[in-house]
Amino acid sequence: MKRTLFLAVICALLSVSPVWAASRSTCPDKVLEEGSIEGVFQGVECGDFCHAAIELDNGEVFSLLADEEAVSKAFGSGTGQRVSAAYKVEQFWNEPANECSRLEIFASGKVLAQAGGQAAPAGRQTSQPTAPQQASGGPRTGGAKT
Repeated sequence: MKRTLFLAVICALLSVSPVWAASRSTCPDKVLEEGSIEGVFQGVECGDFCHAAIELDNGEVFSLLADEEAVSKAFGSGTGQRVSAAYKVEQFWNEPANECSRLEIFASGKVLAQAGGQAAPAGRQTSQPTAPQQASGGPRTGGAKT
């Protein structure tokens, strides 16, 4: 009986490693889709990574992983203006969390109207794709409601 239990434990331990490797091999780094949104720019918040927040017309706050400088070039330093933002949904292997992760990442943007409804000056736009090299292992934040 002890021998059977011992063999079962050994088989279970040996089977864990190939499952992990197979999961990682099924998660190549790639762009899954591209999209754009319009809404009111709420600002950028930085911790381990920076996130730009845009409130959509339905009241949902859309969060994009973003380079703070790229967002500042696109939207300026103020908040409250109506903006358009292009983003990419990128898939990558999140090593600390040992999972396949997907994040919405800021690609470019422009101001559509200044706070108070004034039209935006022409030509203010930027394009700077940013991609995480390694995620923090925390909860998925891209596109999350806040």
